[in-house]
Amino acid sequence: MEIKKGYVTKNRYSDIIEYNNLIFVGGHISEKDGIREQTKEIINEIKNKVNEIGGGEPLSINIYLKNINDYKEMNEVWIEEGFGEPIRVTIGISLPNEKWLIEISGIFSKK
Repeated sequence: MEIKKGYVTKNRYSDIIEYNNLIFVGGHISEKDGIREQTKEIINEIKNKVNEIGGGEPLSINIYLKNINDYKEMNEVWIEEGFGEPIRVTIGISLPNEKWLIEISGIFSKK
């Protein structure tokens, strides 16, 4: 079984890994203004990266919110962007950069 790695960051971790029929996407962030804008940018960035390597549907998604009170707005964008119906976990967490309001990672099927 071969592990295919995507871009490796300067901090020495991969942002995307393909293994068997699965695609693992590391945490993605945005520095746009507002939770709606960040959520939309991250979802579209992940969709594009997964599609580039022949990915399919999201199977499991982890969402980390700086402010758990942003859940409703984040979820509205999730629905608007049509990001599937995976297993999903959303938690409130302290993120290391003040500009980051949300981080999303996940596991996708391979087409």
